[in-house]
Parts: sequence; structure tokens; C-alpha cells
Amino acid sequence: MAEDSELRRLLTELQEVCDPPLSPAERILLTTDGTVTRALESLALAPVDVDIVRREVENSTLYRCVTLEPESSRPAITAKTEVDLDAVGGALERKLLSDHRGLGRLLYEGEFETRRDIREIDYQKEAPRFASESRGPYLTRWYTISLDGEEFTSITEYFSRPELRDLCTRSRTQGQK
Repeated sequence: MAEDSELRRLLTELQEVCDPPLSPAERILLTTDGTVTRALESLALAPVDVDIVRREVENSTLYRCVTLEPESSRPAITAKTEVDLDAVGGALERKLLSDHRGLGRLLYEGEFETRRDIREIDYQKEAPRFASESRGPYLTRWYTISLDGEEFTSITEYFSRPELRDLCTRSRTQGQK
């Protein structure tokens, strides 16, 4: 993972181009080294559906596009993943090819020791092609995950700023009841 000082520098630079400024929830989502699905469930105070929009294998690489949708909401996060299937093999490979849960949840439940390296965080106005149902602008992060010291996946996540703002507003209202 990028050093703490590097992550702070990246957040500071991103803060300068974002209007409105980054919220605490957005900063946490961009820098978490755990499963983003669990973080989103904590923000929503509700389960999050993982919808696999695309899953195909070419040579030994799995390409997966997913959306993360809190209950009664549009996609808050969309992600595209490339997984080197030769590097994972076995039960994890089978689950990646057939299961409908997020990669972070599969790694957690399989008790795999992994390392996430955040490579880049950014801001963009346009939606990725596979995220037509979400609203922009977007915060993005690109990171890799290593298993047993070997990098096996690359993930780019797109965080819908309007959906995250709406989600945080709804969860604050729920918390006050």
C-alpha cells in the first residue's frame, strides 16, 4: 500500500480539484485497505448487493465488472477487476468464476492473507462504460492485491459522489430515529 504520507499527499491533491471538498466518508473509502463492500454497508446501515455486470475469461485472466448497490439505491460504486487465475487456482478460482459475492468478501471468508497496494486515486466526471446507471462525478481508485507475495489482481473502483452523499444523508436520518 502507498505509504501513509503518500496517501495524505494524494488526498490533498484530490481535495484541490473536488467541488464540494471530499467528505470524511469519501476519504475513508478511497484509502481503506479492507473490503469496500463492508465499508459501504457500514455507511448504509444495510446490506449491499453485489451485481456482476460482466464476467468473462480470456486466456488465464478473469475480467469482472460489478456494481455495489445499497438497498433501494442506485449503484454507489462500480468496479472493474482483472484477476490472474493462474496465481489463485483452486477454490478461490472456482468461486470467482461462479459466486456472486465481491472479491473482498471471498478473500475474507477464505481467510486469505492479502496485501492491497493503492496505486492511484483520482476524480473524473464521466462514467465508465459499464456504469450507465450511476451518477457522476466520480472518485476513482486503482489498486492491486497480492496473495502470498504475488500480485494477482488489479481493481479500479468508481465512487459515485451523488450516490455516496445521498447514502450518507439517509444513514444520518436513520441514525436519528
